[in-house]
Amino acid sequence: MNIDKIKTLFTGIFKNSSSVNIGGESKNIVASTNKSEVNVADTTNTKTQAEAAADPSVPTGETLEELLQRAVNEIPECLAAGYIDLETGMLLAVKTVKSHPMEVMDMLAAATADLFQGENVLAIETTFKKSRGIEDENLHYFQEILILSNNLLHVFLRGNKYNNYIVTFVCRKSVNQGIVLTKARRILPLLEAAL
Repeated sequence: MNIDKIKTLFTGIFKNSSSVNIGGESKNIVASTNKSEVNVADTTNTKTQAEAAADPSVPTGETLEELLQRAVNEIPECLAAGYIDLETGMLLAVKTVKSHPMEVMDMLAAATADLFQGENVLAIETTFKKSRGIEDENLHYFQEILILSNNLLHVFLRGNKYNNYIVTFVCRKSVNQGIVLTKARRILPLLEAAL
């Protein structure tokens, strides 16, 4: 199809601008007031601001504390969020609602280290690696742990990029667990990008 046919095809259809798929690529079509001119601009690999904000692989420039606050606000019935370094045993950042006791969050790092690096947990990982012929010492089998207590759901996620960092979210037990996991998994890459 020659350019004159394309001009004829798009003249009158688009008043200002629109996006169209040509040959598998997204093209931005701008029709000027002069009906004989059509400007085709390549917009492949260009993300809008909304798309970039929705993409968890794109760093947002927010701090750990800001991202944890955002998670507490976005995850339904979330009462607290923390980011833990297993190597140092430190709670790197924490955000809670006023009603959640901070002293519990202070003990969180030690309890999380036991969950992911306790003697028996490491023995299980070693046994799995040995039986499968895997020699990678940095490979961990336990990536996500959910704990239901009397009133709360505790979600622990191991980092994908930094596997010695764990993010945890504490929600009311009545929350939809699937939604919590989905939103927690979505914020994890942003937390890792903020390090």
